[in-house]
Amino acid sequence: TSYLQEWTDTFCYSLLSKLTRESIYETFWGKVNDSSDLQELRTNLSLTQTQLDQAKEMLEKYKQKKRQQNRIISICGKDFDNSEDNLGTLWNHISDGISEDRIPKMPLTRQTKLITTGKRRKGSNNKPPGNGGKRSRGRVSKSMENLIGLAGEIHAFRMLRETYGEMVVHKNTWISSNSAKVFSDNHPNDDYGCDFIINVKNRKYFIEVKATQGNDESFELGSSEVRLAMDQAKKTKKRKGKFLILHVTNACSDNPGFRILPNPYELNSQDLYTLDNAGVRIRYRQERK
Repeated sequence: TSYLQEWTDTFCYSLLSKLTRESIYETFWGKVNDSSDLQELRTNLSLTQTQLDQAKEMLEKYKQKKRQQNRIISICGKDFDNSEDNLGTLWNHISDGISEDRIPKMPLTRQTKLITTGKRRKGSNNKPPGNGGKRSRGRVSKSMENLIGLAGEIHAFRMLRETYGEMVVHKNTWISSNSAKVFSDNHPNDDYGCDFIINVKNRKYFIEVKATQGNDESFELGSSEVRLAMDQAKKTKKRKGKFLILHVTNACSDNPGFRILPNPYELNSQDLYTLDNAGVRIRYRQERK
């Protein structure tokens, strides 16, 4: 009814009168029975304006407390306040939870083994068999989505830097807008189509990071990411670039996983993915040991 009619004092009083009447509040409900509207009820209860202002203040504090509780997310086993102005502290929060000696070294040439899903037909929306093809239940909020994305990129940066060193992986190789939350003087470019660009042994790697809370084997590619992936798939003799997807699983835990996935648009990789929704959402299946 809040969308369909005005909540006048008379309407509010009628709602009050219909509430469940617990015996512990017998005195209050007696005053309600003796009143015909909110103003008369206030008089019968001998409420002052100061008391009403105090009640409003208490209610606002309660609302703020509930909003804060809803923002608290477990990251690396510790509570983190997922508010926009607190995201800049996520790097230190993760670094405190996962020490440098626990970060794995994973060369980009060590790609995750995937199961062939079959020839991909144009316009096909077939799902691969087994639980690996299922989507995660429910939808996460935008703020939670942003938190998972930032956590995934932080994990990716630390892993890549641990693998190749600070001379190869540094703040300027992290080009997404998330990098500015860690390095405030960075000049990000979200339209490039990837999150990291690093050079290893005369090869330029364009790395797009995808992060999930669990082990879901699907994610979405944006238009700029698809464009870059398709462009890098057109191999020529002069081209030394390579588009890769770094899938960070369990991104909110203190034990994130890393899967290095090939370009879905390269000819020799197309059988490893199923493309949903006109090629925007893609799925893969990891080979089980």
